[in-house]
Amino acid sequence: MENKDSKSQENKIPNTQNTNVPTPVGWNTYTSVTYGFKIDHPSTWKEITDTGREPPFVTLDGGAEGKIVISFQGDNLNFSDVTPEQLSKLTPEQFEEYKLDLDEFMEITKRNKSMTVNHISLNDYNAYEVTLNSVVSVEYPVGYDGPKESPAPAKAFSVLVENSDGVVFGINFTDRGTKNDLTPTEQLILSTFQFSD
Repeated sequence: MENKDSKSQENKIPNTQNTNVPTPVGWNTYTSVTYGFKIDHPSTWKEITDTGREPPFVTLDGGAEGKIVISFQGDNLNFSDVTPEQLSKLTPEQFEEYKLDLDEFMEITKRNKSMTVNHISLNDYNAYEVTLNSVVSVEYPVGYDGPKESPAPAKAFSVLVENSDGVVFGINFTDRGTKNDLTPTEQLILSTFQFSD
């Protein structure tokens, strides 16, 4: 579902394809034929596919330069946290009845005070920036008398982007609290994300 409305165009993440800024020489392109997307990254970054997950996650690991995890969220965000076995027990009617697209899911997410949500367009696709604004605390067992950590702010910045078929992917930045924490390299990598549809 392409989003051409002017409000999201105002918040557009820089797009190398639309601004004619060339992808740097020597970069590689990760292409997922299965999921229909591609993303460019420096040749020094490792491409790691976690096949232990279903569907697999792809990590672009640049060491000290950053780490980006791309995850398949599906076309029904209401069921994004259930197992394939649980999904297989739903009738097609049940699945459609409770189906949420990205916009509907994000309207619900906006009510969560621990997150900041910003509607954007990423390379002309409907997308949302999501920043987690919470504190992570460690719970210790009763009787534990060892050293204890202080609660720390959680660092989680992601972009959820939806292709024209309504399938959503998460682009997650490890140890980045907000969009402003992204390195210039991470920003440029994000701007190269494209669907092949």
